[in-house]
Amino acid sequence: KHFIMMSTVSQTPEVVGKFELPLCCDSVEWCHYQSLNSTIAVGHYELMTIDKQQTKIGGITLFNYNMKNSSDAKENDDDDNVACKAEIKKLSFTKTASILDLKWHSFSHASDDIYLTDATCTGCIELLTLGDDNCLQTTSKSSIPSLKNTMDATFDNPICLSLDWHQTQRNLCVTSLSDGSVAVLQFDDKHHSANITSRAHCHSDQVWTASFDKHSDKLTYSGADDASFVIYDFKNQQTVHKDTHTHQMGVCCVIDSFVDEHLLLTGSYDEYLRVWDKRNIYKPLDALKFQDGVWRIKWNRKNNKILVACMRDYFHVVQLDEKTSKLSKLNCYRGHYEHYTSNRKTLSDQEQDQENGNEELDILSYGCDWGINDAIASCSFYDKQFHCWSLA
Repeated sequence: KHFIMMSTVSQTPEVVGKFELPLCCDSVEWCHYQSLNSTIAVGHYELMTIDKQQTKIGGITLFNYNMKNSSDAKENDDDDNVACKAEIKKLSFTKTASILDLKWHSFSHASDDIYLTDATCTGCIELLTLGDDNCLQTTSKSSIPSLKNTMDATFDNPICLSLDWHQTQRNLCVTSLSDGSVAVLQFDDKHHSANITSRAHCHSDQVWTASFDKHSDKLTYSGADDASFVIYDFKNQQTVHKDTHTHQMGVCCVIDSFVDEHLLLTGSYDEYLRVWDKRNIYKPLDALKFQDGVWRIKWNRKNNKILVACMRDYFHVVQLDEKTSKLSKLNCYRGHYEHYTSNRKTLSDQEQDQENGNEELDILSYGCDWGINDAIASCSFYDKQFHCWSLA
């Protein structure tokens, strides 16, 4: 059920490093600002039983990715850190609330104005700074109150499930919420607090994803468990488009392209990655089938390659053809499953049956991002693995 063999694809991925982390991993963000572009953040979310009560705990682990000259590369007998032209090391772990999403952000593009921002299970958007000791310190925390007469009306705060920052209006942040709403926050000049400038109850179920249109000053995209995705004008407070028929299950991610202002991607639990033309949003240009839900999508910042986290169907690199707008699979990375499957071979049938009934022994490809020279960072849930790899 969990490990479906895929067809062979070109270019075997080269592993830079593998790490087992203290908590379940659900998000990866590679910093794209020049002064910190070797820094990778991994977000953690775990439900633990403490004193017979279930408690959500979280944290952020930071890594440093270091490019080496080929003459400096040395043979390494450790299978978990294969010798190549790069190396990666763990910098720090910071305890936080449970993390649902992470984004690096600068309000001014200045090297001393870079924050790691997170969306938490406590209904907060937090701004954190990196200290000289490579540890994170929280500098701002903005809570999102519950909407009345919605699913979460009995709770103090809904869960913040995702966040994104506006490309040009850099004090604007959008977050999707478990109460079915999408909120746009405006931070003050000192970045200490934020006001909600727009709050729309766009969906009837929890909203997995929200993002700004990278080429517009007023549009957001959102997708939810109600199988709809919505385009919303947050300046004029009105819905521009709502699709309720294309996706057969919940919409996990909606994001537009860095390089082509007209292209948009959606990913869904119905196992399809879809590409859309914003100018004719009523029908996708193409759809690519996987073997499990398309949980997270990352466009490459320089071209039309797409990184896809497909839960039990590994991590994939997909190519979008510029002329035909067709999607095709280029590569598949199965590294997170290798240790798991090799261990299962030594188990008896009875032990395997016990494992099959244990959710915590499942593996979900959840977080991924592009980095320096198109290196890739990825993480998986339950098995607490973080990997860095490359197609070069």
